[in-house]
Amino acid sequence: MKFVKAYPNTDPPGFTVGADEYIEQLPALEKLLPAESWSFASAPEHYNFFGTRCVKDLELETVSNDDQGDILIGLSPNKFKHDYGLTIKYIGVTRFELYLDRRGGTFDGLGSVLIDEILPARPGCSHEITLTVGDLYIECADLQATWLDTANATIAPITMTKAEDR
Repeated sequence: MKFVKAYPNTDPPGFTVGADEYIEQLPALEKLLPAESWSFASAPEHYNFFGTRCVKDLELETVSNDDQGDILIGLSPNKFKHDYGLTIKYIGVTRFELYLDRRGGTFDGLGSVLIDEILPARPGCSHEITLTVGDLYIECADLQATWLDTANATIAPITMTKAEDR
């Protein structure tokens, strides 16, 4: 991450996150980011850590791809904070990396979102998401983020396979 910050704490246990520097840089990124990426990154509640449409505390639940090379991730809501889940479709993906790191302790699944950052990159943008148990990094032409009413949508659990099982 270039501008946003996420650090583990020991006392009290948890994480410190900050997006102030990124928010200051956002106006300069408008003409450098693809339209949908800019719209998502600059949404009013995106970095309002107490807002119902903030990505912080969403749970990474699904990762899938289609035959065009697009990747879709599903993020389920934290029941204490969010009214909606979020899906993000990454179009024209050229790079996808998932790093696991149990730095925050033992959690089920891949953990919750601490913070994210969208920056210009070839062919359009990069989206890095820091989770409680690792990081997700994607480079793509653009992304489409859609908030889902969880009463009318289901997000299936993630299925991972080991490299030797493929």
